[in-house]
Amino acid sequence: MDLIIKEISESDYLKLDCKELTEWNDLTKFNHFMLITASQQNFKLCWESSLIYPDFVRISDYTYCVGIDQIFFIFDFLNGDFKLSMEFDCYFIQVMKYRNFVLVITQMDIYILKLSDYSIYKTVNLPDVFSDIKFDSSVVYISCISGYELCVCLVE
Repeated sequence: MDLIIKEISESDYLKLDCKELTEWNDLTKFNHFMLITASQQNFKLCWESSLIYPDFVRISDYTYCVGIDQIFFIFDFLNGDFKLSMEFDCYFIQVMKYRNFVLVITQMDIYILKLSDYSIYKTVNLPDVFSDIKFDSSVVYISCISGYELCVCLVE
């Protein structure tokens, strides 16, 4: 199942009567508003960043990882429920699926989730801001902007 994603105005967002994927008490700081249609159901999402759009990564037919600003969640668009929801102290950068894992990358941490149940397999606290990631079989090589490098072994 593919998602149909459309950026909308704040007034259109406020008029929508559908599930909100991010719940905020104060919408005044948000710049972007989105309508997501999946399997004839509508969902809405808003975020603050001006130049960054949410990262959507499909991990099964109806389940997607979504990250933006300081939030990340795994959402089942068929059943309309959250499988996992996380908030960070620093900004989300990217999410990627590798083997039987989901890697959630923020500026200062990498969360490695087991794809089987979305539990946290390992948290990697970075000594500096994230720069790059490379994979070689079951080893993950992580680089920081200072040049510091880390290796993490993924055992399935």
